[in-house]
This record gives sequence, C-alpha cells and structure tokens, in this order.
Amino acid sequence: MVAEALAKLPDRTKRVFELYRIHGYTHRMIADELGISPSLANILIHEAINHCRNAL
Repeated sequence: MVAEALAKLPDRTKRVFELYRIHGYTHRMIADELGISPSLANILIHEAINHCRNAL
C-alpha cells in the first residue's frame, strides 16, 4: 500500500522521501542534492509522510 501511495506522489516529493527514509539523508543533504532549501525538503518529507499515512 505504501508503494502504491508513493507512486502517486510527484517525482521530487517521492525522491525526497526516499533519500530521507531509505538512504538516511539529512534535510541539508537532500537540499544540496536537489538544489532546494532545507525547509522545502522538510515540507516535502511531511507531505509524503502524510500522503502515505492517509493511504493506509
């Protein structure tokens, strides 16, 4: 179910979630990797988590 929920996310949001939860990146590392701010990385992580939570 989580995989299905992740598949419905925008690519960037999905990538941020994967970097954070699977690869153990910090918000700063994600920001540097994707060229976004750490605060946007945080927002996208929370969007992905909420999306998955709602799917369950």
